[in-house]
Amino acid sequence: MGASPMVTTTPVHPEGPRYGAPIVYVPGVWLGPQVWQPAASYLGHRGWAGMLVDARAVPGGIDARAAAVSAHLAALPAAPVLIGHDAGALVALAMATRMDVRAMVLLAPLCPGAPATHALTWSGGLVWSLLRRRPVAPPAGPVGDAFFADLPAALRRTIGNEDPRLLAQLARRSAIVRPVRMPPTLVLHGGADPILPRDEALRFARDVGAESLELPGRGHWLLAAGAWQDCGDRVHRWLVQRLGETILELYAEAMADREDDGDE
Repeated sequence: MGASPMVTTTPVHPEGPRYGAPIVYVPGVWLGPQVWQPAASYLGHRGWAGMLVDARAVPGGIDARAAAVSAHLAALPAAPVLIGHDAGALVALAMATRMDVRAMVLLAPLCPGAPATHALTWSGGLVWSLLRRRPVAPPAGPVGDAFFADLPAALRRTIGNEDPRLLAQLARRSAIVRPVRMPPTLVLHGGADPILPRDEALRFARDVGAESLELPGRGHWLLAAGAWQDCGDRVHRWLVQRLGETILELYAEAMADREDDGDE
């Protein structure tokens, strides 16, 4: 199965590639890859190559997106690190059942059917949208205000509509499928996230067999809102600590090549 024409990727070029696995950034509902740009550039400065994924054109729910993105990434030269935000965390988990993954960081994952997730994704017109296959606008009113509260103004202008099948899947309680061979995984959540309460975050991490870390006082948009550099540093440190020396293989090769050039 080749690359999907419904998936696009934007490369993140590091300032001196250092690590032997690229980072694939998977966005969540109602926003595209722009939400990752500051943090991806920052991690690129630390030596991480990567790519920003846009799968909004893929019809269907989580599994459909995971299948399309996995197929699109089939030609990657090395197993990637996946970083997924809210619904993108569920897509990343589903991708890890289809392809080799070095590690995952799941940021503020949406818990299917949980009260806050249901309030966010369910609306009176969703059934009609499902029947007509019409995209659904982002939530307005108190729910929308809370969800987008700490999203910078520039990113708010990129908010778009969402596939009703994805929203319907998120609105109902369902088991989260985890890979048989779970890679090192971190669930990172904000202590002030209006969509993911602490008990839900801890339950999610326990259900998928992941480590968990709470960032006190932080909201839902951990790598796009204020103090995102601190979050990026924590992600960087965790990846290096969990993957160890093997993740430096690209850097070691670059250093060896440099030494060989110097001997000539």
